[in-house]
Amino acid sequence: DEIFLMVVATFGAIALLDMPEACAVMLFYQVGEFFEGYAVEKSRKSIADMMDIMPQYANIERDGAIIGVNPAETGQNDSLGGKMGVNPAKATVFGPIGGNLGPKPAVHRPIVVVGDFNDTRTALSDSIMHPLRELPADGGTIKFQGVWEQIDRAFVSADLNATLTVACLPFLTEEDKKHGGVKPRRTFIGPRYNAGLSDHLPIIVSINLLYL
Repeated sequence: DEIFLMVVATFGAIALLDMPEACAVMLFYQVGEFFEGYAVEKSRKSIADMMDIMPQYANIERDGAIIGVNPAETGQNDSLGGKMGVNPAKATVFGPIGGNLGPKPAVHRPIVVVGDFNDTRTALSDSIMHPLRELPADGGTIKFQGVWEQIDRAFVSADLNATLTVACLPFLTEEDKKHGGVKPRRTFIGPRYNAGLSDHLPIIVSINLLYL
C-alpha cells in the first residue's frame, strides 16, 4: 500500500533526524496525489460530455412516415430520415446507426474498446458493455498477492474477427521471490526506482482486416 510506504519513509527519515527528507517525502506525495486527482476528474468530465451527445432517438422512415425510435432498435434495412435527436444543448449528430442514410448502403463501423478497467470480468461489466463481446485472454495482466488477474481488457463488435494476447515478455517481468514464478516489473516500488515499465502487462488485440 503506497500510503503505508510513505508513512514508513517519513518516519524513517525523522528517526534518522533528516527532517528535509521527511518533508520532501510528504510534499512530493501530496503533489502527486493532486495531479492524479486532477487527471481523474478531467477524464470523468470527458466521458460525461461524450455521453451527453449520444443520440436519444433516430428518425426512421417507415410506411412513408418519419418516426422517432431508440437508436438501438434500428435495423440493417431501415432508412434514417435525416438527423438524429440529441441533447438540444449539444450539436446535432448526423450519420447512420445500423441502417441506411438515404439511398446509400449502410457502412459497418467496427467498435474496439481497450483499456485498464480496474476490475475482473463480472456479470455487471458484461451487461454494461453489451452488445460488445469481451475477447478472452491467454493469461493475466497483473499479479495481486501471487494470483494473476486480467483487469486490462478488450471489447469488440460481436461480428469482429479479433483475438487478444497478453504480452508476457522477459524484459517486462522479473522474478517473484515471494510467490514464485514471475511478475510484472514495476517502475517504482514505493520511493525506490525499480527500472521496470509497468505493474501491468500490455495486451495486444489482433484484428483480421479481411473480415471487416
